[in-house]
This record gives sequence, structure tokens and C-alpha cells, in this order.
Amino acid sequence: MRVLTGLVLVLALLWSGYWVVGRTGVVRGAEALQTEMAQEGVTVAWEELRVRGFPSRFDTILDAPRFEDPEAGIAWGAPFLQVMALSYRPNEVIAAFAPEQRVETPAGEVLITSEGMRASAGVRAALDVPLDHATLEAAWLELAAGPGLGGWQARAEDLLFAFREGAGAEELPGAPPAAYDVYLRAAPVTLPAALSARVDPEGRLPDQIASLTADLTLGLSGPIAARASAEPELEAVQIRAAEVVWGDMALAADGAVTIREDGRPEGRLELTVSNWPLALDLAADAGLVEERLLSTWRAAARALAQGDESELTVPLVFTDGRMSIGPLPAFAPAPVLVRRD
Repeated sequence: MRVLTGLVLVLALLWSGYWVVGRTGVVRGAEALQTEMAQEGVTVAWEELRVRGFPSRFDTILDAPRFEDPEAGIAWGAPFLQVMALSYRPNEVIAAFAPEQRVETPAGEVLITSEGMRASAGVRAALDVPLDHATLEAAWLELAAGPGLGGWQARAEDLLFAFREGAGAEELPGAPPAAYDVYLRAAPVTLPAALSARVDPEGRLPDQIASLTADLTLGLSGPIAARASAEPELEAVQIRAAEVVWGDMALAADGAVTIREDGRPEGRLELTVSNWPLALDLAADAGLVEERLLSTWRAAARALAQGDESELTVPLVFTDGRMSIGPLPAFAPAPVLVRRD
């Protein structure tokens, strides 16, 4: 029994020593980050840093943290930020955000208010410290812009954003070097009033988008890593499922595209529109369809839907920098999805 008791005491002392060493490492790591960012002209500061959670966790609490990039004119601040990690799994962290955060831009300020806003991330053990997964979630999240940015407000409830390293980059069009799975869900979503008025000037839709979901894979030119030799660029997108439900209208999409050197997509998406007559009216109201061509578009849509006004499924094809819908010829330039310098 005395041997067992002695062994337990020794293990406890060793673990306590490990925790103390780990705590010192957390503090020194934060200070090293300050120094490294300062050399790049970026300020990372806080009023006080505390590490708690003995014996099983490293709970780092930053009072009044602030991030500022003077060259970009962007800053972020909050009353506190709490970063937690299990002492036996330091490569995975969870961050708990304050109910209020402020982002400053050259044009004005944005106030972020939320309930239960948390983020988590994990990295793999490798020299370049690649990102393995990350999530962001909140019961609700609201953005309120200051007068300089137009005074708009937006809100999302039941928000979840998940991001993880994918295993099938070779299955994407173009077989890019790296792949990441992305999932987004929010229900409901309230858009800024000015944006809603632009999309729906006649007020045909309710104030809130009922739900927004997206499940896709991004193909990148390289992994996302803390010590990456170059910033990865988007090379391909595969949409497994994406849907927006707004009032009596819904839009769903799936398919895959590659991204050309000029940043335009090349590939094919399948679009399914519920209540397509309303969607077409909204496109005309927003100026996406010329009024003089509205009747032509309506007749073509009715023919493609075989007279069914409840749902229409058509391919959206991007070829040679232009896009076309269904059997109709290319009618507009493809959008630029990525700006490459």
C-alpha cells in the first residue's frame, strides 16, 4: 500500500510540474506572439493575462484584449477573451467571446453582440502547423454598423460554421493540392434593411430568411497552416447541397466548378427554384433581368418547367468566362469569384 501511495504522489508531483511548465509556456507563447506581430507592425495587447484550470486545463483569460493593424486601418477589441485547452491535448483550443465586441474600420465601427459565441480549432503535429478543423457557433449573432458604414444591422440565429480538412482533394475538379469541407447553417437570418430593399424593392418577401444552409468542399492551392510558405488560393468548389428558404421561395444548388486564372468559374451547377415566377419577378426588380426581356424569360422558364410553377430545375453552366442557363445561350459574363493580384 505504501508503494502504491508513493507512486501516486510521484505521479501527482510530475503532473503538477508539467502543468506549471505548460502554464509558463502559455504565457511565454503569448508574449512571443506580441513580439512577432509587433515586428510586422501589428499590435496585440491586453490589460492582464491569467492562466487557470489546474490540473486538467489551461484556461487563459485576457482582460481587454485588442488587435490593431494600423496599415489596414482595422482593429478589434472586447472586454475579455477566454481561450481553453486540455492540458493533455494542447493542440486543440476553445475560445469563448465576450457578449460585445467592436471592430473598427477606416469607414466606421461595427458592434458585434452575441449569445454563447464560441470558436474551436485544432492543428496537426507538423512543422508548418496545418489547420485540422475549426468551428464557430452562437445562439444568435448581431452586427450593427456605425453611421460611417450606413448604420445597417444584420442578425443570424442558431449559427454554426464548421471547417475541417478534407480527405478527397483528388476527387475535386482539377485535383487541387488541398481540400477543406465547409458547413454553414443559420436560421433565421435578418439582412440589412438596405440590402433587403435592393433585393426585394416591392416587399414581396418577409423580413427574415427562414433558413440558410451550405455543405461544400473547397479546393485550395495548398494547406491552411500557421507557417505556410504562401497564402493558399481557391482553385475549385464542390457544392454538395446549398439552400436558401425565404418566404414562399427557395433556391437550392449542387455541382462543381474550377476557378480560372482570371478568377471566373468554369463548370456546372444544378439550380432548383421553388416558386420560380416570384424569383423571376425579384430578378427583374433587382435589375438582373431587363424589363423588356421579362416576358421572354417567363415563357422560357415555363417551357423548361413544363408549365409547373411550383418548381424549376435548370443547369447553370460556366464556359469560357461566360454563363448560361439551361438551353439558353450564354447571356452574361461569369462572375469573378477570386481576385488574383
